[in-house]
Amino acid sequence: MTAATQPTRNVVIVGGGIVGSSIAYYLSRAAANATKITLIEASAAPAPAASGKAGGFLALDWHGAATASLAELSYKLHRQLADQDGGHQKWGYREVETWQVNVDSSLKDKPKKAKSAISWLDNDIVKSTSNMGGGGTTAQVHPGQLTQHLVDESRKAGVQVLFNSKATGLQFKDGQKVDKVEIRDSNSGETKSIEVDDLVIAAGPWTGSLITRLFPRNLLPAHLKSASSVDGSRAHSVVIESHKPLSADCLFTDMAYGPGGRKAGAPELYCRPDGTAYVCGGSDDVPLPEMADEVGFDEKKITALLEQSKVLSPSSLDLEAGATLRARQACYLPVSNRTGNPIIGGKDGIYVAAGHSCWGITNSLGTGKVMSELILDGSVKSANIRGLMP
Repeated sequence: MTAATQPTRNVVIVGGGIVGSSIAYYLSRAAANATKITLIEASAAPAPAASGKAGGFLALDWHGAATASLAELSYKLHRQLADQDGGHQKWGYREVETWQVNVDSSLKDKPKKAKSAISWLDNDIVKSTSNMGGGGTTAQVHPGQLTQHLVDESRKAGVQVLFNSKATGLQFKDGQKVDKVEIRDSNSGETKSIEVDDLVIAAGPWTGSLITRLFPRNLLPAHLKSASSVDGSRAHSVVIESHKPLSADCLFTDMAYGPGGRKAGAPELYCRPDGTAYVCGGSDDVPLPEMADEVGFDEKKITALLEQSKVLSPSSLDLEAGATLRARQACYLPVSNRTGNPIIGGKDGIYVAAGHSCWGITNSLGTGKVMSELILDGSVKSANIRGLMP
C-alpha cells in the first residue's frame, strides 16, 4: 500500500502539560506521514497546572530503581534539546550546584566558625551547608517556557493542538475498542468528535478522574486500573525577583527561625538565570478542582514562604528592601496512589503517562521519548521502564 492510500493513524493525546507536550513532540519527529497527532488541552494555553508552576529542578541520579533509567535518559535529552534549540536562552536551561542548608536564627548573635558557600544568604544564621549535587548532575529549566517550546515545535511538525478543548466522553466500536474522543469547547460549549486509533492520557493529577469519567466501568481496560487512582497533592510557591545578583544554586533547606527559633520550615529555593528565585513548600490536602484554571492557594502558606525567604536572604529576597514579588501560586503534584511511581505505558491503543509527582519536569522528555517508541514501534528501546508499566 502506498503512502497516498495508506489509512491515517490517529493519535490523540489528552493533556497539554509538559508530559503530554513531550509525547506530542517526540511522536511528531518519529511518526510516518500517515500519522495524525492531536494534542488537546482543556485550558486556554499549555502548562496551565504544575508544568507552568513547578520549579524546574533536574537531577540525574536522585532516583529509585524503577525510574533511574528513565531519569538518566531524560536528563540527557534535556541537555541535548537545550543545546539543539537554544534552551539556555529560551527556557533557562543551565547546570546548577545543589545544597542542603540548615538555618537556625538563634545563631544570630553567636560567633561564626565558617562562612556559607552561598554569599547572598544570611551568613549569621546558616548552621551548615553541604553539597548535594552538581558538577553536571543537577540542572534546571523554566518548565512553562519549555512546555511552550515543545508545543510550538510540535505544531511546526504538523501536530494539531486544540486548546479550550475538554475530553468529555469516548465512543467505542466492536464492543470495546475506542473509536472517537468527544470534546467540548470550554468557551462556546460546542461539542465534536475526533477519530482515534491510539489514545494517550497524560492529564497529570486529573488523570484518575478523567479515566473514571471517560470509561464506563465495564469497558475500563485492566491496564488502566492503577492509573484511575492518580490524584493530586497541592503545593505552594512564590517567585521573587531579587534586586541583587543570585548565584546558580538550588537549595533544600531546614529552618528554625522566628522568636526563640520556634518556627520551622523546609522550603526549596531555586535561583533562576532571569534573576528570580522560585521558592516552594507548604503542601496540603485540599481536593483537586475540576479544572486547572480553578486551582487556588492558601494565603497563610504564601505568607510563610515570603517570611522564610526574607529570613534566608534579607539582602536579596526581602520585599520591603527592594525585591519584587512576581508570582504567588499553588499547583497539584500528580500522585500515583497505588504504585508510588509514575505509570507509563499501555496497549491495545490505550496508553497512560502520569503520576510523576515532583519529578515530572525531570522525567518529561524521557517519558515523551519512550511513549513515542511504544506507540509507534510496540516496544521501548531508550530506557528500562518495566517497573513503570501499568
